[in-house]
Amino acid sequence: MQDEKVDRYVTFQNINCFERAVEVMRAAKRVLADERYQNPFWQQFLDKTPPSFASGEEDEDLLYHVCANLFYLEELFEAAEDEEGLALLDTAEYDCC
Repeated sequence: MQDEKVDRYVTFQNINCFERAVEVMRAAKRVLADERYQNPFWQQFLDKTPPSFASGEEDEDLLYHVCANLFYLEELFEAAEDEEGLALLDTAEYDCC
């Protein structure tokens, strides 16, 4: 299917960046459900999660939230040895951030 080719350099055609951000946030929330990874920074991060994450109404704020915290999220997933979270983060970063 040539039509389905991802074009991230010019148009972001066939890339759903909102869904990528949702996947990363789900993974982060899963890791942060474990008390060992909770601290005031992560509480603030969760508190500042845009409403679109819960509502599912697409907007760029959720992607900005993820992209602005890439390095912290990477550190979180590495500390938790969460390969799925790292893979989701890598995809979101490469395709969208």
